Order: sequence, then C-alpha cells, then structure tokens
Amino acid sequence: MPSESKKLTLILDLDETLVNSTEDSKHKKITVSVRPYCFKFLERMSKLYELHVVTLSKSYYAHKVVKHLDPERRLIDRVLTRSELEVFSKTENIHKLYPEGLDQTVILDDRLDVWDYKENVIQVKKYQFFKKGRKHEEDDVLKHMERVLTDVHRIFHDYLDENGYRLDMWNVMVDYRMNILSGVYVIVLGDASEKREIAQRVTYFGAEDNEEVAGMPMVSVKWVEAVEARWKMPDFEEFRVEKPVKGETEKCGPRVKLEMPWGNFPLLK
Repeated sequence: MPSESKKLTLILDLDETLVNSTEDSKHKKITVSVRPYCFKFLERMSKLYELHVVTLSKSYYAHKVVKHLDPERRLIDRVLTRSELEVFSKTENIHKLYPEGLDQTVILDDRLDVWDYKENVIQVKKYQFFKKGRKHEEDDVLKHMERVLTDVHRIFHDYLDENGYRLDMWNVMVDYRMNILSGVYVIVLGDASEKREIAQRVTYFGAEDNEEVAGMPMVSVKWVEAVEARWKMPDFEEFRVEKPVKGETEKCGPRVKLEMPWGNFPLLK
C-alpha cells in the first residue's frame, strides 16, 4: 500500500497526444509541432500528478522531445521508450516497469489498443498538425483534459479523506466516464455498420439505446466527436441538424437522435 501522501501517476503518450512530428528523410530532419496548451498543461498537472512519458518512439527522439517540453526536467519524472517496451505494445513489460501496478495511475493516449483497452486510459483526439488536408481548427483538447484530470484527482482525494483508503483509479475513471452521458438515450440513423460503431462510441460514455420517441431532436455525428474530445456533454444546439428528406440519409451521413434528462434541451418549437 503506497503512502497516503504519494501523488497519483499520470502517464503521457508523446506522438499524436502531446506532439506531432514529420520527417524529412532527404535532409535528415524531424520537425515537431507541440499541441496547443501543452506547456501550461504539463505545468499544472505536475502539481497534482507525478508525470511519466511512456512512448513507443525511439529513445533518442523521445528524450529530445521531452527536453523541449521540459528543459529543466522539473515536471516530467520518468521517460520510458521503445528500448524498455515492446515495439507494438505498452503493456508487455509494464509489470516489470511498474511492479506496484497501475491502479493509482491515469493514462493519456490517442490509442486504447496499445494499453489493451484498460479502463484508466483516457483516449484523446489525435493531434495531427502535419496531416495533409487537415482543417486548421482550434485544438483545445488539453484544456479539456486538464479539467477532467483535475476532477478525477479531486474525486480520488475526497474519497481518501472521507474513508481513509485509496480507490483504484480504474473505478474512478469508469464512474466519471459513464456519468458523462448518463440518462441520455440515442437512436443512430445510418447504415448498419455506422449504427453499430456510433452506438458503441456513445454507450462508452454512459448513453443508452432507445426506442424512437416523437420529437426527439437530431444532431450530427460531430456531437459524438465532441463528447470524445471534451469528455463532457456538448451543447446540443452547436450540432443540431434538420431531419433528412426520406431517401436522403446516405447523402447526409449518419445522424444521432437524442433524448436527454429534463432541462438539458431548450423547448422544441
């Protein structure tokens, strides 16, 4: 049992989570873009968590990036790279690297599969600054993650203060995530594969499938993407769409009908 004063651990992925890089093989040059708000995020989270970087990148590259993010190495306590891990998995040797386990740990990564879909992983929207054709939209993902991580830190310590022992972070994260869309009922309009995929994404955050109710408002699939990026209930009006004309669903793409707890919707005209 760790001492009660010990910080929780926050494991951070690098590529497409905190940074995005592109390689110019001709000039043997790598250009790195840091995700907006990253420096402030690290500064603030270091006050609540012990920060570890765990990446499948090569050691030299990873340490150079960490040096840029934390020049004085006062924020990030540990860096683990491909040298210590398996090439395709972050869990293969994790019991050796974290013999005490990961029950007092939160993980921030753009991929769940490399963590075997562990419940204490927060999957963030990929940061792809150099992707061709990318729309240059405002990226506020780390601002939202700061809020989430501050919330779960408070929940954990409130419980510890009240009950005298530590919860597993697996349980804290599942409860937090499932409460985001708790009480929300959804119907997905689209083809069968779209319905299954989108339904899985919203039930992951606590929503439930429902029989159609007259007057259920409709939102675009971007509402679902906003849930995943922000880890909170998005404003309904921001993503509201009109009902497609009969036979036009394929052209419009998938839609989601929502029934929410009383008070979350403006009165429908």
